[in-house]
Parts: sequence; structure tokens; C-alpha cells
Amino acid sequence: MARVGVVVPARNEERRLPLTLSLLLRQRGVEIAEVVVVDDGSTDRTAEVAESHGAVVVRTGRARGPGLAGTPHMARVINLGLRQLAEVDTDYTVILGADHLLPPSYLREITRRMRRDGVVVASGVIAGERVGKEIDVRGSGRVVLTPWFRDVGYAYPENWGFEAWLVYKALSMGLGVKVYRDLVTWTQRRTAASALRYHYWGRGMRALGYHPLYSLARAVSVGLRSPEKAVHLLAGYISGSPDKCEDVASFVRSYQARLLASSVLAALTRLR
Repeated sequence: MARVGVVVPARNEERRLPLTLSLLLRQRGVEIAEVVVVDDGSTDRTAEVAESHGAVVVRTGRARGPGLAGTPHMARVINLGLRQLAEVDTDYTVILGADHLLPPSYLREITRRMRRDGVVVASGVIAGERVGKEIDVRGSGRVVLTPWFRDVGYAYPENWGFEAWLVYKALSMGLGVKVYRDLVTWTQRRTAASALRYHYWGRGMRALGYHPLYSLARAVSVGLRSPEKAVHLLAGYISGSPDKCEDVASFVRSYQARLLASSVLAALTRLR
């Protein structure tokens, strides 16, 4: 039976956390070795609720302030949880949002498929969400093969685009990543990306070394649904820090150049 360690970043989640943890602890066919809830400056009873469900609580010590999901601060929050898990013997590491609900066999099924498919980073989907490419692994509900994760540092880079970094790190090493579209999960609140979140994604694209033409194509795709969000995406990309995730940036650019070339070739073939 696979041993699983879980990191749950949380901020003012006392109402949603009980159901999330209850369903997590009822997972079939795996052993939940440890759950670490990282309390990021909550002003409610988040920590007490987590402890009542048997979780280890780590506090960031951040004073009151806005939520910082999608920013480098969230990488620091998750990394605090990973440091707590570092000494725990696990086969898989899970990152789970405090409002994210997993069906009873989610972890058993996804780890089984990961072993079968040779995948090191995977996730399911959230009911009703748009799913892009097979490599667009979600940040929450994400399952990572622990021995490999340890080999690459067992931490996210504290930079923009940290969640995608792990995916590209695996791809750059010739390893598998996958979204299993039939493994459906739920959240306790509506998930919708704000214009600000698109700005953050643009900054992440810059940090990861996204190819300029690929970035433009992505903005056009977003713009067909929401011109405002496309503008924010491009603004984030243009204004993003030049500090790149150097260990993957060259791979990302060449990988995307190949995707662009394949897309152009496919389009030309259809025109014949």
C-alpha cells in the first residue's frame, strides 16, 4: 500500500477545511502517512480545526494581509509544509487546496496509474473546468512521486510559475507528467481565474522562459474568450522579472518552439 504525505496550504479556512480533511483521511487503498496544514496567517480557527483532524500545523508567521495565491509567497508556504514532510517516509507527495474535495478512491487510482504509465507528476481535474493539454497538471490535487521529488530538491522554486516549473522539470528529464481527465474532483467554492491571476501567469511564463511566439499565441487563445484577461497575461509576461528558472528555461523555449513548428506544419497540411 502506497504511503502518501500531504501538504495543505490554508488561510482562514475553518469552514471548508473539515470536509476537505475528512474526505482526505477516508481515502481508500493508500496510507496517509502525514498531513501538514500550513497556516498562512489565519485569523480564524484554521489551526485548531486542522489539529482536531490529526494534522500537523506549521505556521508561516505572516501578519494579517491579503491572500497571495499564485505568487512566489505561495511557493514559500508550500515549501514550509514540504520541510515538515521531508523526514517522513512516503512514496507520493500530494499538494491539496484547503477547499479541495477528493473522491474516496482518488489517491489509490491516480498512484496506480502513475506506476503503470511511468508518470512522476499527475492530477485529476475539477468538475466543470476547462482542461488544456495533457501536461497541464493542476496545482491542487497534484500527486508527485516522492523519490523523484527529493532528487530535484523536494521544494518549489520561490519564483513566479513555480507550479509549472515542476512539470517542465520532469519533462526536461524525459519523465512523464499527465492530467487524468476522468478523475474528477470538486471544490467548495467556485474556481474562476481573475484578471489578476492571468497577470501572475504571465509573470510565470516569463520566469520559465516561455518562447515569445508561444506566449503571444497563448494570449490570442485567451483573448478569444476574454480580451481583458489576455491583456493582463501579456502585461504580466512583459513586466515579469528577468530572474528565470534557469534549470528549465532553455528546455521550455526549445520545447515550445517544437510545438509551434508542429502546429504550423499541421495547419499547412490541412490546407493542401
